[in-house]
Amino acid sequence: MTPAEAREFIRTCFEAGLGFHPDTEAAEYVTPDGAQIYKGRAAEMFDARRELAFQALGDSIYSVACEEFSRLNLTPEAPSK
Repeated sequence: MTPAEAREFIRTCFEAGLGFHPDTEAAEYVTPDGAQIYKGRAAEMFDARRELAFQALGDSIYSVACEEFSRLNLTPEAPSK
C-alpha cells in the first residue's frame, strides 16, 4: 500500500460513516446498539488494511486521520443544553 492508498483507505472509512482510528481494531467498531460492524473475513480484511496503512504512513497515520476527519467536516456536535 502506498501512502496515497493509505490516505484513501482512511478517507473511505470516514466517508462511509464508519469512522477510523489507527489504534482501533475491527472488532471494536460497533453500531449504536452494540452489534459488530466488521465480522469474519471483513474484520480480517479491515485489520490487514489498517496494518498496511500503518506501514505506509508510519506515525504520520495519526495526523493523516485527523486531517481527513477535519477535511470531511466531521467534528462532533456539542451537546445541547
